[in-house]
Amino acid sequence: MTSLSAEQLEFFDESGYLILENLFTDDEVTHLQSESDYLLELILNSSLMHQRLSGRLDWRLTSQDVQMVRKIQPINDLSLAFTKAIEEERIVEPLRQIMGDEPVLIEEKLNGKQPLTQKIEGLPIRQINDAFPVHND
Repeated sequence: MTSLSAEQLEFFDESGYLILENLFTDDEVTHLQSESDYLLELILNSSLMHQRLSGRLDWRLTSQDVQMVRKIQPINDLSLAFTKAIEEERIVEPLRQIMGDEPVLIEEKLNGKQPLTQKIEGLPIRQINDAFPVHND
């Protein structure tokens, strides 16, 4: 169990965030990375097979014609590994301390935001305006 120090709680109160380094082992992180890759393949392949975009998949086409998966949501019903990670006491206990109450998961998602290495054809995709806005006020 991970207990927060008085200094960590004070830092959170002042800054509004807290970084807990090395919360997961290298093996756990590697396993979650593999699970992320699996979920991406599952959602893309399912969309291609059914010839319709999964409601879980948010992907875009950049102005440079690059396909990018922004997020997959929800994921807990697809991944026991992520369900276990979210319920892990190393995460839950610090949240209890910060909140002074039992944390409740409101939503979960897998954020990608990395370009796909292979272009996917046959699915609708939204073009995003990724240019930096310039204000001339």
